[in-house]
Amino acid sequence: MATSGGTQLASLLLAANQVESAIGILAQQITFSAYVTAGLKQTISVDYSDVFDTQAAQIVPLVETRCDVGNLIGADLVKHTKSTGNSLSYQGLKANFASVPAISTFLSTLSEPATVKLNQPVMIIQGDADTTVPPKQLTDKLVVDMSNLGSSVTYTVLPNATHVSAFTDGVPTVVGFIQGRFATTTP
Repeated sequence: MATSGGTQLASLLLAANQVESAIGILAQQITFSAYVTAGLKQTISVDYSDVFDTQAAQIVPLVETRCDVGNLIGADLVKHTKSTGNSLSYQGLKANFASVPAISTFLSTLSEPATVKLNQPVMIIQGDADTTVPPKQLTDKLVVDMSNLGSSVTYTVLPNATHVSAFTDGVPTVVGFIQGRFATTTP
């Protein structure tokens, strides 16, 4: 789930008069939280109104049926900012959402990686020059822990790849991984 980090970054961007970038960060934060909440609703008792304030609570349930919720939230943030002059006053995530029992449990225990076996294959691509994602050694440990639980993990380390170049350099590997998941045999 999103934390105050997105709001803090948006505040810094607003201070630098980068309103459009700040709105983008806030929209991503709310959208990500909406998708996480939708996933949580499948296994625990949580309602969107537990997590989101008035304005966002009207839009976020659409994540269950639409793919453009991020755009809708962004447009609502733009409208709000134009009418109030303050994108930070948008009623998105509730200030105390992390104290909702179901969310608190998720954040403290259920969201930790490599704590349960995953039933679907996982691909992890790590650039060895990546300074955005925690050090490669932590990713190495994650892969070992996941494998020890019985998860099927395909792990590729790209030499000299940064966080950004790992995306572009890793495309052939990702395509191969996906094609392998959808490969069919003909009789």
